Amino acid sequence: MRSNNITAKMKRMQKKAQVEIAAKTIYLGISAILLSILVLGLVLLLWNYRGELTKTPPLLESMISSARFTDSPKCLAYQDPATERAYPKLIDLARFKNEIIAECYSSDTTKDYQFQLKLKNLDKNTEYTIQTAEWYNVPAFTTIEPVLIKQEDGIYNGQLLIIVQKPI
Repeated sequence: MRSNNITAKMKRMQKKAQVEIAAKTIYLGISAILLSILVLGLVLLLWNYRGELTKTPPLLESMISSARFTDSPKCLAYQDPATERAYPKLIDLARFKNEIIAECYSSDTTKDYQFQLKLKNLDKNTEYTIQTAEWYNVPAFTTIEPVLIKQEDGIYNGQLLIIVQKPI
């Protein structure tokens, strides 16, 4: 009788242990799923935050791209033939042509920034305009650079309007 009692008790304990193990297994499974979702959410949040931190503002990016027009002798900056020194912000009017811009800023696609340049001679009250090959007259913003203009008959005060078209 006593052994029957012990056997019945053990069977009840085994059933109770099985229920506890099953409950713990379910609990651990749900916890693992929730923890995975939490970690994945945190990773995505940090990834998005990193992307926002490292994103370059479009105006800054276009200003860096457009600086080559006024500072590079391969573009529009005047280069003294004797010393081969380039003078930034001194625009050589003889080089202010669409062909020079095509050599200076090669862009075969509308996925790059496009530019239209308007050079205003403030002393003579004249204006010249050139643009990149893929310019479609969809301006996003304009920057104004005070420049000097080198012409055959002298150097004049001017303004260079750099009109930027964002990538389409």
